[in-house]
Amino acid sequence: MVAGKSYKMIAAQLGLGFETVRSHIKNLYEKLAVKSNTEAVAKSLRDGLLN
Repeated sequence: MVAGKSYKMIAAQLGLGFETVRSHIKNLYEKLAVKSNTEAVAKSLRDGLLN
């Protein structure tokens, strides 16, 4: 997500289904208490969750 990849691109790279990626990202949004990709990336960077 940080690299700007779509769910479809992430799924292909990881060998997962689109719906699996969508489900995991939805769970991530819930755990981070955000509503968008931009918010998730910004919060992760701000909180030091990404290298």
